[in-house]
Amino acid sequence: MKSKSSKWKLSPADICKEYYETQIFSTGPIDDASALDYFVEASITLGVIDSNLHDVDMKLFTKEVLALNLELFGLAWLNFNHNYHIIDQYASSPETIWLREITTAKQYLLERGNTDIWNNMHSYNEVIFKCITQELIYERWVSLRDMPKFVKSDDSFETLKNNRVKQFEDALDLFHKYSKDSEIRILLSTRHIYVPYDMFRFAMLSRFLTLEFASRIECKPNQAGIFALQEFIAALHQNATMYLESVYEWGSYISAKKATYDTILMLKKFLDNRKNK
Repeated sequence: MKSKSSKWKLSPADICKEYYETQIFSTGPIDDASALDYFVEASITLGVIDSNLHDVDMKLFTKEVLALNLELFGLAWLNFNHNYHIIDQYASSPETIWLREITTAKQYLLERGNTDIWNNMHSYNEVIFKCITQELIYERWVSLRDMPKFVKSDDSFETLKNNRVKQFEDALDLFHKYSKDSEIRILLSTRHIYVPYDMFRFAMLSRFLTLEFASRIECKPNQAGIFALQEFIAALHQNATMYLESVYEWGSYISAKKATYDTILMLKKFLDNRKNK
C-alpha cells in the first residue's frame, strides 16, 4: 500500500467515464474487442462449469453484470481513495471524491437510456448494507483466541447493529449537504460506511453478492457454479482496483496501456536480440 498521497491527474468524472468505456460498455480506445464480449465469454464459461448457468437469458445476465460491475466500481473507488489517502488532498472539497463517481454513473446511464441498470444497482447496494450488519457475527471469528469477546449477549449484538444503522443515518445527513438526490445519498451512504475494507471482508461480501446475482438471473447454480460466480464477482472487483491503480500511477488508462505495451515490446526486442547472438 502506498503511503504517499496526491490528487488524480484526470478529473474523477473522466476517470469514471474512461472505466465505463474501456472496461464495461464499449470498445476501448486501444482494445480491439468490445468489453461486452468479455461478459459473453464469461457466461459461456460459467455455463460449462455448471449446466444450470448454461440456459440463463443472456440479455438478463448482461444487464445484471453491468449493474453489479458499476456498484463494485463505486465501492472500489471509495476504498482506493481512502487507502491511498487521496481523499486527504481534497479536504476542502471532499464531495469531489465522495459524489463525483456516483453522480457520473447515474448521468452516464441515463444518457445511454439505461435507467434499468441504474435501478438494478440498488439491489446490490442493499446487499452491501445487509453484509455490514451480518458481518458483526463473523468478526468474532477473527479475534485473538485468548482475548475476551466483545459481543457477549444478544443485547450487545443489537446495540452494535443499531450503531451501524446510526452510522448510515449520519452518512445520509452528511451527504444531504452535497446532493438533493435521495437515490444517490442512499447508495453512497451504504458504500461510505462499508469503507475501508480488506480482502477478508470482501470475501464475505462477495458471497452475499453471489447469492443475490444468482437470484436475479433466475438461476439455482450447484456448488461448482456458486464458487465460479463468486470468483467472477471477485475478478470484477479486482479489475476495478487494478484500473484505479493504473490510472493513479500513470495519469490515465491510455498512458498505462501504452506503458505496458512499450514494456512488452522492449522485452520482445531484448529476447530477439539474445536469440540472434
